[in-house]
Amino acid sequence: MTPGRVLFATALLLVAAGVGARLWSARLEADGLELAARSRDAAAAFTQSLVGEHHDAELALLDQRRERMVHAAWWGRGGMLAFGVAVLALLAAWVVTWGLSVIWARDLPPNILLAPLPPVLLNAFGVALYLAPLMGVG
Repeated sequence: MTPGRVLFATALLLVAAGVGARLWSARLEADGLELAARSRDAAAAFTQSLVGEHHDAELALLDQRRERMVHAAWWGRGGMLAFGVAVLALLAAWVVTWGLSVIWARDLPPNILLAPLPPVLLNAFGVALYLAPLMGVG
């Protein structure tokens, strides 16, 4: 495998990891909202009966909710970081592939900055731009 293909495969894995982390973050946030609803129910039961065990149950649910929200935030940030690293890895894969092809061919284009992007990379950047709002980027 060429270094460009290795970097490209790594970038695709990072995109998948980023999307998975973001989906896991959304699930944890939903669990946190469910715990909040259960906490409200426990608070209502506490105010109705004024029994100490309901208060303890409410505090336990609040602790669980805080813990889930911390995990959700951590996974959300991890997903955004993996997504950003994946986009940078895609750019690095293109630079390495293009650079090696220029070195092997020994001919430089008239203007290096205007060298065309390969279609695979354009498709990858299109997918990245499509997924960016889902990942919370931009």
